[in-house]
Amino acid sequence: MAENCNYNCIKMSMNLRTDLPYPEELGEQYLPVIMEGLRKPNEPIDISQALAFFESKTQQDDSEGKHWVLLGHCYFIKQDLDRCYATYQKALHTFKEDINPQLWYGIGLLYWKFGNIKYAEIAFLATLRISPDFEEKGIIYSNLGSIYKAQGNYENAEHYYQKAYGCNTSDNQLKSQLLCHLGQCLELQNKAQEAVKVYRESIRAWRNQEALNYLINLHTKLNDSENVISNSKQLISEKPDNTISSGIIQPIPQGYNPYIISQYIYALYCLQDPKID
Repeated sequence: MAENCNYNCIKMSMNLRTDLPYPEELGEQYLPVIMEGLRKPNEPIDISQALAFFESKTQQDDSEGKHWVLLGHCYFIKQDLDRCYATYQKALHTFKEDINPQLWYGIGLLYWKFGNIKYAEIAFLATLRISPDFEEKGIIYSNLGSIYKAQGNYENAEHYYQKAYGCNTSDNQLKSQLLCHLGQCLELQNKAQEAVKVYRESIRAWRNQEALNYLINLHTKLNDSENVISNSKQLISEKPDNTISSGIIQPIPQGYNPYIISQYIYALYCLQDPKID
């Protein structure tokens, strides 16, 4: 109880103090561009000024943990992962309490990048424990969903994908991807009809061809031949270069057994994508 009290008192004192350095002295003016760089790892984000600022600050004074955290973020964005790891380690030793959600978020992203989902999970959960309303909680929820999905914990994965979806209000492509993941989790829990609804919602949100593939696959398992054929036609109309579009199912001759046709389509999908089973 004493430890929890001390932890809460530290958090309260941080919120109430008025003698803290002016934000620009901490480099918080660079936080938006750094967070954008973390959010969009495949896009060229110019963080040269931020990097120079935090390298200079940590050389002048190595006792400010926030500087080490944001410097670590800069190294992560630049894909200098060894320096990123060492810098986060320095930040960990600088903070006397685990009170910085940015640090744990960065550690989570780093372990996620390394493919170490066990430690990524620990770090992401620590971020949410310290700051339940952390600004990038949607990304954390999505990553936790993927971690639990990879572990075969589909119930937890479903929970976090739903939370991630709830955080996203404007990006229809991201919504569609999250719904596709959610549909897979539902399907793997034998919630077939719920999965069908979610896959269809994913397709409506962003013409998601991956979700359409999964929907065709699921309709095949449910022996729903008519939907297999109609969804396959839709896929062909949206993606003419698909291997299945080579005149095999369109037009479908009248009088053919729909079940046989759907099984043939499914076999073609299996050849095209070995992950389908």
